[in-house]
Amino acid sequence: MKLFAALDAVGAVRFVGEVERGSACGCFCPVCASPLVARQGQLKEWHFAHEASQERVECEVGALNMLRRVTAEMLLSKPLPVLSDYNQFVTGRSPSQVVTGVASWAAQIVPDGLSWDVRGTLSQPFLSGMLTTGVPFDAFILVNEQCPTFPPATDQERAHLVYWLATPVHSDFLRRTDLEQHIGRAGRWIWRSHPEYQGLVAAARHKAQQQAEADEIARMDCRARMREEWNRQELRSRQERDRFDAEWQAQKAAKDANLPDNTVPWAPDRKPYSSFLFYQLRDGQGSWVIYQLFDGSYRMVPLPEFDGWDEAMPPSVGIPEVDAEAYRTPELIAAMSYLAARAEQVRTTSSASEIEQLAGVGGFDTAPSAGERFEL
Repeated sequence: MKLFAALDAVGAVRFVGEVERGSACGCFCPVCASPLVARQGQLKEWHFAHEASQERVECEVGALNMLRRVTAEMLLSKPLPVLSDYNQFVTGRSPSQVVTGVASWAAQIVPDGLSWDVRGTLSQPFLSGMLTTGVPFDAFILVNEQCPTFPPATDQERAHLVYWLATPVHSDFLRRTDLEQHIGRAGRWIWRSHPEYQGLVAAARHKAQQQAEADEIARMDCRARMREEWNRQELRSRQERDRFDAEWQAQKAAKDANLPDNTVPWAPDRKPYSSFLFYQLRDGQGSWVIYQLFDGSYRMVPLPEFDGWDEAMPPSVGIPEVDAEAYRTPELIAAMSYLAARAEQVRTTSSASEIEQLAGVGGFDTAPSAGERFEL
């Protein structure tokens, strides 16, 4: 940042756009008190420079100090700000959880007994006094491109405030009015720290810690429930596999002996390895299963059985077999077409246990395994 303002012979601040060009400006360096010239050319940004270009490193800091000085002078002439509530964020931790909490309280500047220092140095506060919380405070001016964030308070005796100002552009430096407009528009009061007040920080930290521990317990409970459910599903899967293997072995034994498969109570005389055709009818009309008998004919049974089953089907579909509690289906295509037109679900599978799951019988409460969809 180049020197945009200087001091005249009486110590007043003069901006480069408000004085005569060159050495006629009559201004002096605010750091070393050497005479300055006002550079007001057509190509470069307007600024003050030492005569004979004898610039010093320490004098370059003077530009930033001058910006803080003008900011302090402007704030001195304005009413005291209304500060936002002070917020201090705290955390609670468990082995796998982090919970963030906040301690918040109101604090305002007490107008009596304020001490102002408008020299614009970075290390010294430009304003000191008391807050309504009964805590003394210091306020500093910070010029930066980004709005700063600060770590939790370490000073347990004094509070700290910052008036943050975004770095102005060249056009803001030409005149005091331009710079003051930028200061008012782009400046912001920010809390840097405040000593712990009435135990609010400790209470917020304790609450966050309790929440983190409760979340950890809830997470562990959730994992335990998921593990328990997985174990139940695994047990059901093993039971299904064992039952399917038993069905397959029974069918194989029946086929090897050239006998019908009678291992399924609701499907006696079934041809080994043959498939079941399952139809779940709409409007609560129950489920029906067609299977092939050992002699090559077909039978249709209600699953589960219900009163009046023998009057549920027209003669074109099947003939009731009262002893077997089933229909004999001499015309397979006719029976399939009749049921498919009224079904909301159609399946084909060779597993009797899967049919029982689909029909909701046999004590199974899990969803059926994926079977083949039967298309007419």
